[in-house]
Amino acid sequence: MSAEPASKGAERLLGFVDALLKDPKNARLDIAELPEDQQELGARLLCLGASLSGRGLAADDDSAAMLSSELNQILANQRMLELEARTDALTELGNRSAFEIRVDELWGAGEHFTLAFIDLDNLKTCNDRFGHKRGNAYIQQTAFFIENSLVPGEQLFRLGGDEFVLISTTSGVHELEERLESVRTQLSRATAANGAMPFSFSFGCARVRPGKGDSRSHVTAEADRRMYSYKVQHRVKTSVRLTDAREEGPGDDD
Repeated sequence: MSAEPASKGAERLLGFVDALLKDPKNARLDIAELPEDQQELGARLLCLGASLSGRGLAADDDSAAMLSSELNQILANQRMLELEARTDALTELGNRSAFEIRVDELWGAGEHFTLAFIDLDNLKTCNDRFGHKRGNAYIQQTAFFIENSLVPGEQLFRLGGDEFVLISTTSGVHELEERLESVRTQLSRATAANGAMPFSFSFGCARVRPGKGDSRSHVTAEADRRMYSYKVQHRVKTSVRLTDAREEGPGDDD
């Protein structure tokens, strides 16, 4: 049997510890079903289980409590690492992996939702003219403006580079388009002071109905098509001052 994902393995280990503390003789654990990085801990737990069963120790045995505490600490650290692996370091939004997990959840539940693909306008020009420090600020400020506009049931993810995606389980296409248009206008006005290059983005929305025959590839292609159509129709003219580039100087890559 193939090893399970880390989260499933963690559930098995916790269940085994609980069984050890209640009835060591009947506690069962198959190490082969655990992820490789959890198998050593599983072996230690099995040894403890055999010791408890052979000696007939009580559920409050100090060694069992100690290993239970150690296990919970290891699993807490693992959950933290898993969270970091699903988080974009620059914006602290969920990353592509987190987005795919969320889509899997909604698709599996057959829940309808609205998908918005968001693409920053002229980020490469910003990086080339002003350096990556300014480009990172572009990414962060756009994420801040959009995230502040979200309502309950919505989540923003950064897929990487200049690409974001928004999932809404509470807003339809028209409502989300109107809100994103408003955010775009606010962002451009707030960042275009004194003739500086405005921060802006293009977007495209599509309604997803997993239970009505929608396929992921079709929905993704539709939202992507609408986003690029919007970009062509509403292209922001890049107006920059080279003096800004000298003032900002080069920055760190994201």
